Amino acid sequence: MKKFLSVALVIAATQAAAQTPCQDLDAAIESSLKLTSIAYVEGLADNSAPRATLRGIETNNQLQLVGMHLDLMALNKCPTRKAPIDPNKYLIEASKCIGPLAKESKDSAVCDSKKWVGGAGK
Repeated sequence: MKKFLSVALVIAATQAAAQTPCQDLDAAIESSLKLTSIAYVEGLADNSAPRATLRGIETNNQLQLVGMHLDLMALNKCPTRKAPIDPNKYLIEASKCIGPLAKESKDSAVCDSKKWVGGAGK
């Protein structure tokens, strides 16, 4: 159930209407980066090897999606991103709301993934 809430949070954040394919692809990349950070934070206090394996697979899948979206951005002649892609870009925001270090309620404004800015920016 906890995993479903985390994923629903990110999906809701990315459903804002973008106007161009480039904006849609950029939003999809950001969504994958948020899911990657959430998966990492959820595993901080978890000592289960099977769950760690599943989180690793999930992270790998999200990073493959990022790669595909970058390829599509190149095919659509979208502007290149100014900063390298960091899979843990949203780690600080995610750790405030999810996992053993969470200090905020998942319903608070801080936990609204639409408002997460990440460490390095775009």
